[in-house]
Amino acid sequence: MSEIEVGEYIRTNDGIIGKLKRIELDNIDKSLKWYVFSGKIPDKNIIDEVYINKPYIIKHSKNIIDLIELYDYVNYFPVFDIIAYNDGRKEIRLSNGNILGNKNIETIWTKEQLKTIEYNI
Repeated sequence: MSEIEVGEYIRTNDGIIGKLKRIELDNIDKSLKWYVFSGKIPDKNIIDEVYINKPYIIKHSKNIIDLIELYDYVNYFPVFDIIAYNDGRKEIRLSNGNILGNKNIETIWTKEQLKTIEYNI
């Protein structure tokens, strides 16, 4: 994994996606870095600062579309396919047939987030 930079989007092992705001050194263990990102709760106007260590960051990119995986929900529809082009661009195909690029993404619910609110009968 390349070095994580401020301004990039990150995806955690819990499925939280946010934009990295700053990197802080730990006051006690100077070798430990805290990655601080803004985590927005979909459909709510709540933005929290979240502190996380590097081992819990599974992906990072300047383009949010790079963090989306199959079975995540984007703009309220499940991701059906991820299309990668030779020039490095990506698009996602949703279950409703829409194909979205990086600029058309409004909301993301990751499969990990959905798993935490799942109710089994």
